[in-house]
Amino acid sequence: MHTTLRPTISPRIAAAHDEPARARATAADRELALDVIRALVAKRLLHPVDDLLPPPVRIDAHDGTVTLQGNVSSRERAGRMVHAAQSVAGVQTVRDELFADEELDAAITRALAAERRLRADEIDVTVREGVVLLSGTVRSPEVARAAVEVAAAADGVRVVAPHLGLPGEIGVPHSQVVVLPRIGSRVTGAVEPIGWLRYVVVALRTRRVTHLVVAARFPTESALWPGQPQVERLVLVPVEAVSLVTHDLVRLHLGASGLGELPVFDENAFAHPPSDWAPPIDYEWDDVRVAVAPGGAGRS
Repeated sequence: MHTTLRPTISPRIAAAHDEPARARATAADRELALDVIRALVAKRLLHPVDDLLPPPVRIDAHDGTVTLQGNVSSRERAGRMVHAAQSVAGVQTVRDELFADEELDAAITRALAAERRLRADEIDVTVREGVVLLSGTVRSPEVARAAVEVAAAADGVRVVAPHLGLPGEIGVPHSQVVVLPRIGSRVTGAVEPIGWLRYVVVALRTRRVTHLVVAARFPTESALWPGQPQVERLVLVPVEAVSLVTHDLVRLHLGASGLGELPVFDENAFAHPPSDWAPPIDYEWDDVRVAVAPGGAGRS
């Protein structure tokens, strides 16, 4: 007999800095999770990695219990995913911890309408697999920031992408670069390899990735030509320097000289997120850093 469980509290906050389930999994657990992934892909319920964002669904297994976490386009699709997982041999229980876009859209719309600072503004909400787009015209930059913070506070939001204009202004001044690169991705310049992605710096109130912490390779002082020994250093890269993100690659529009001008990542200026803050489904708690020094990165 199969059982489906829906949580009554946020599973992401409850497990925000617990040891990742993948690290605890036995070989049998990992094989069962892979069997479920294969079943979902075969039924076209879990799309392969695309060229823009990693799939916002995580599948874990432990002692016959399969947990589906992340963001999906609809509750109907979530139901089909649960049913497909239940049909896999060895699955005893399926925990449905999926957030459907229409539910998230409704929750954010209600929250915006209830916020006193936003009642005079018309803001449209669009959600695609947990990425929230806010569009419309607002009275001031302060109102735009308030709208982003309200939307980002909704459980299940991966990131908020604001496209909010001010009356009489041309263009969309209050839009921001929004990326969700995968930890471990290769990082390159326009043509040359740079290193790999170690952490992301996230602004807690907006859930936006503001900087990348890149393990970059630099020639040693004794190196005389390309191919000589290199040393690895962590550098802080603003997301505005990103030109392309795929499932395993981050490309920067920086040359060798621009890379050398980036600041070194200062561990003392950053910390782990608070224990009651759950990261987007794209990251583990330990993948994220937040600024703690005055004027540090990641505060917007």
